[in-house]
Amino acid sequence: GAAIPEIAALQAEKRALPYAPFIHEVSPPPGADAAAEVAFLRENRESIDARTKSHGCVALRGWETLKTSEGFREAYEALGLTPCRDPLDAVSARPMVDAKSAVYEAVNKESRANFYIGMHNEFVGTRAPRAAMFVCFKAADDGGEFMVCDGRRVFRDCDADLLQRLYGRQIRYSVMELPFFSFLDTLPAEVALGPLKI
Repeated sequence: GAAIPEIAALQAEKRALPYAPFIHEVSPPPGADAAAEVAFLRENRESIDARTKSHGCVALRGWETLKTSEGFREAYEALGLTPCRDPLDAVSARPMVDAKSAVYEAVNKESRANFYIGMHNEFVGTRAPRAAMFVCFKAADDGGEFMVCDGRRVFRDCDADLLQRLYGRQIRYSVMELPFFSFLDTLPAEVALGPLKI
């Protein structure tokens, strides 16, 4: 994005504003089945998208349609989201539940019990998705919390001197697949991943 001439002044401006909660909950229509829920999402797509932009996070709790990967796919398509390939799928870090739905699993295997999706920001520009949708098909026996972080609040509450130093040194955090690495997808796995083995 464009350079911010006075990062400290912008932070002070944001600190002066009242803090608004960043999670907006959307409940399913009472008594609706999965098909009616999908229709509701389609009909209310624009208002839900507006809430995503204004709040940063929309939570869908108690939805029947979100209990299966097929229903999950129908829900995100009803919301106007397009399935896309996760960059980490190329290195088998997040296997797909269903290739057609682009639903990836993060912790559904014993071998991935200590894996978690770390803090990241989807709204990073034109080379990465503006939004992502996450679902839990089965509650964890213990723990299993889904951590959500409000980037606006992090910016507002960050120590002013630290923020100035980080921004002045042009330190940025980004997780995305850069297009010039796409040639790796055409190489055999042993050639592409061989040098990365320890």
